[in-house]
This record gives sequence, C-alpha cells and structure tokens, in this order.
Amino acid sequence: FTDGVANASPGTALTFAPKKAASISLDVSDGIKDSTGDSSHGLALTVNHGVANNLHFVQQPTDTNAGENITPSPAVEVRDAWNNIRTNDSATSITLSIGNNPGGGTLSGTLTKIVSGGMATFNGLYINKDSTGYTLSAQTVGLTSVTSQAFNIIRTASESQSSNSLIPSPPAPDL
Repeated sequence: FTDGVANASPGTALTFAPKKAASISLDVSDGIKDSTGDSSHGLALTVNHGVANNLHFVQQPTDTNAGENITPSPAVEVRDAWNNIRTNDSATSITLSIGNNPGGGTLSGTLTKIVSGGMATFNGLYINKDSTGYTLSAQTVGLTSVTSQAFNIIRTASESQSSNSLIPSPPAPDL
C-alpha cells in the first residue's frame, strides 16, 4: 500500500496489515470494476487491538500539597505495540510506586488496581513529604512499565507556619 493504493497482478493476494484499531471501509477495484461508492463490492473491516505490550499514563500526576490526594487522579492504560488501548482487558493488575523520590516521601492509598476497559484510575493517592521532581512508576507482570512526568509535592501553609515556629526569634536589640 502506498498512499492508500495497492496494486497486484491478477490472481495474487494482498496483505493488509493495519496497526490502528478502528472500523474502516476498504474500496477495491479490478480493472473496470470499481467498488468506490458501491458497498456491494467494498470490504468493511474491523481492526482490533493487538496483544498487550506496554503501559501508558493517560492522566499524569500533577503538583499537589503534601498529604493531600493527587488530583486529578493518575490513570494508566494497557496498550498494544501500536499504542491501541486494550479495551477488552478487565484483568490486568497494575501497581504504582514512587519512581524518583527526592523528598523521601511515602506514596499512600490503593497502589494496585485491576483495569476496567483497559484502564486503571488511582484515586486517593497522596505523598506525605514535600519536594520537587517526584515521579510515579506503573508496572505489571510481562509488560513494559512506564514512568510518569515529574511533579511536585508542595509544603502546605500550615506546615510552613509550624516549620517557621521552630525557628528561634532573633534576640531583641540592646538599647
């Protein structure tokens, strides 16, 4: 196929190997017979996703206050080698963990989820210590894992005030 056109000698077969899951219509012609616009000679195809191959963050974690839920909730998809979501997958178990951990924080919440329709959403996750450059890692048995984009956990105003209260006040000047 070149630009959607394939030519073959009479009696030879063409192999059509699409890589994107979709429903498509294929028009065929043989000399003076042409199926363009004539559904009786066309070929309707449904291309399904391939075998599970990798994970993909469809919703990246975002900057969040320390100890508060990461919102929107991170979500991970199971995809094939051509990045089609495996929409019929409701069995794969995905586990999240902290990848880069610059603040020595702990990721809390439900860290393992079973996908539904090829996707797992991890609501209720939080990290307890502030720092910049955290990442999350998603993994499952037998598939290529994925690391999220970097995000920051921000010190809350109450943490800042309590930290500031531990700093001794400078001595009063002698008059």
